[in-house]
Amino acid sequence: MTTRATEPKQDRSRQTRQRILEATVESLRLRGWEGTTMAAVAREAGVSRQTLYNEFGSRKGMAVAYVTRFVDGLLAFVQVRIDAHPGEIDAAVDDAMRGVFQIGMGDPVVIN
Repeated sequence: MTTRATEPKQDRSRQTRQRILEATVESLRLRGWEGTTMAAVAREAGVSRQTLYNEFGSRKGMAVAYVTRFVDGLLAFVQVRIDAHPGEIDAAVDDAMRGVFQIGMGDPVVIN
């Protein structure tokens, strides 16, 4: 049985980073970018502000990490949709783009 104490440090760090980025999403939805502070995100993620600064360097670094994760997710989605339509480029592009617009319009990075 793996406990928090025995989890590899890298896995805990990755989980913390994901928790912080999820808290960033929630803060953006509630407050927009102007109202999203490092303190609010830290509180929501259950970590210290120092942890955020250690992980991202700055508020801008946190924003870059969030947008990078968002774009990576979109690209992975597009790849799955293209792979679902072998030899049918029109259908693949149509399917992928419809999904990209649906995903994008539900994300605060696009809305705000």
